[in-house]
Amino acid sequence: MGVEFENMELLRKQHECRKFYKKINIAGKKFKPRVNICRNEGGSLTSNKEEIFDIWVRHFNNVLNGSKCNECVTFTTISSNHILMGKTQDATDAPTTEEIETALKKLKNNS
Repeated sequence: MGVEFENMELLRKQHECRKFYKKINIAGKKFKPRVNICRNEGGSLTSNKEEIFDIWVRHFNNVLNGSKCNECVTFTTISSNHILMGKTQDATDAPTTEEIETALKKLKNNS
């Protein structure tokens, strides 16, 4: 990025206005501000890096160690042609092998 700024400065000094502003516009489009904010267990937002890290560690620890998630998404078959997606607190209704094979066949035929 430093070389780009040096090139822009050189264009400015040489009074190459079009090329100078073109470079500025290109550099401005590349810039994407990034905000790291996460909601903690209490529901409030935090931007503290260590606290965000701890929140994600606890979240993935719960997910990977089998804790039930209140916002886990499950798929429930309501007919042979439709699948309902919804949030549930209990994901005990796992699909059967036959249901999975049927869904995969439908996906293969639709593509």
